[in-house]
Amino acid sequence: MSSETPFDTRYFSVTYKDGNVVSVNVGHIAAIDETAAVKLADAAVSEGKQRGYEGIYRYLIVNQGDIKLAIFVDFSRQLTPAANFLSISLIVAAAGIVVVFLFVLAVSGRLVKPIAESYARQKRFVTDAGHELKTPLTVISANNDLTEMETGPTESTEAIRKQVARLTAMVNNLTLLAKMDENEIYNNEKFDLSETVLDALESFIGIYDRDKKKLVLNVENGITFSGDSVMITKLVTILMENACKYSLTFTEFGLVKSGKNIQIRVKNDARGVDKGDQSKCFERFYRSDEARAGGIEGSGIGLSVAKEIVSRHKGKISAVGTDDGCFEVKVVF
Repeated sequence: MSSETPFDTRYFSVTYKDGNVVSVNVGHIAAIDETAAVKLADAAVSEGKQRGYEGIYRYLIVNQGDIKLAIFVDFSRQLTPAANFLSISLIVAAAGIVVVFLFVLAVSGRLVKPIAESYARQKRFVTDAGHELKTPLTVISANNDLTEMETGPTESTEAIRKQVARLTAMVNNLTLLAKMDENEIYNNEKFDLSETVLDALESFIGIYDRDKKKLVLNVENGITFSGDSVMITKLVTILMENACKYSLTFTEFGLVKSGKNIQIRVKNDARGVDKGDQSKCFERFYRSDEARAGGIEGSGIGLSVAKEIVSRHKGKISAVGTDDGCFEVKVVF
C-alpha cells in the first residue's frame, strides 16, 4: 500500500440497508456501471461468504449494524499473470511429454527388440522340440508294445509305458501353450456348456469308482456359453485330472450360473494344503514339495494351460487352500 494505491486501484462498492440497495459507487472504475455493480453485489451477498471472487473481482462484505457494504476490487492485473503462467506451464509440460514420448518411442524399439526376439526363439524352440520329441516317443511306445507282444508285459515295459505317456502329455501341453501364446488356437461359437462339461466328466466316473473315492457332481443343465468348446473340454479335463491325482477321499465338481456369471468350482481334499491363496500353482512347472515327496507324477504344466484357456475366454481363475484342508479351484466367466 502507498499513497498512490487508491488512484491505481479499480474498485466499486454497493451499500445495502435492511436488504435494499441505498447507494452504488462506480466512480473509480470504467468497466462497470451501476446495474452491473448491483448484479455482482447481489450474487456475492447471496453466497453468504465474507470474501471471495466474482469473475475478475475480489470482494469483501462488511456488516455494520443494519448497513452492509460490498466492496469489489479489480484483480485482473494479479490474475492475468497467474493465468499466463499456468498456460505457459501447461504448454511446456505438454511439449515435454511429447518430446519424452517420441524419445521413448524411438529408443524402446531397440531396447525391446532383443527381448522380443528371445521370446520368439523360446516359443519356436518349444514348438520345434515338441514336434521332434513326438517321433521318438511314438517309436519307443511302438517298440514297447512289440516287446510286450513277444515276451508279455513286464514291470519294465509297464514303467516305459507310464513314462512315455507322461512325456507325451507334457509335450502336448507345452505345444498347446506355445500355440496359445501365438494366438493360433481359439474358436468363438455358442455351445451347450452343460453338455460339454458332462461329456468331459464321464470318463472320470469310472476312475473314482476304481480308486474307491467319492465324486460329487453338481452340473446345472441348460447353460450356454460362447467360446471354444474343445478348449473348455481341455480345461475341465485338466482340473479333474489334477483333482483326481491329488485327492485323498473325495472331489466335488460344480457348474452353476449366477446372474450373468458362469462359475466352475472343483474342490478336493489333499495332503499338506496350506490355507489361503494358492495362485502359485498356475506358474509353469511349479509343483509343491508334498507332490514331489509323495511321488505323484506330474510336470507342473496342466494348471498353467488351464489358466491360459480361462484368460483366452476373458475369465478369472483362482486357487485357495480352505479351512478344512482342501484345495479349491474356482473359474468365473
